[in-house]
Amino acid sequence: MSKPPLIQLRKAAPNSLVVNDLVEYFKRERYPRTDAAIGAFERGFVRAPDQQFFEVYAAAIGAPVTAVKRAHRATLRWRQRQDPERSRVA
Repeated sequence: MSKPPLIQLRKAAPNSLVVNDLVEYFKRERYPRTDAAIGAFERGFVRAPDQQFFEVYAAAIGAPVTAVKRAHRATLRWRQRQDPERSRVA
């Protein structure tokens, strides 16, 4: 199974950050999020996060906010292709 675009963007960051690195960064920025919340965002389960989440995530991985938003939209499309609606499968 391929990785979602957001995970690919995170892995392209210097030192190949892991989710726990992001959790620590979010805590330092006084915007605490769990590893489950960040993982859900990266896998496309969160459709509309708030602007601050995008900003902190982008700062954590060292990417522009626009790149993170673009990767998020691509992740949502990726998720749709991976998980087609049941009506289309049957």
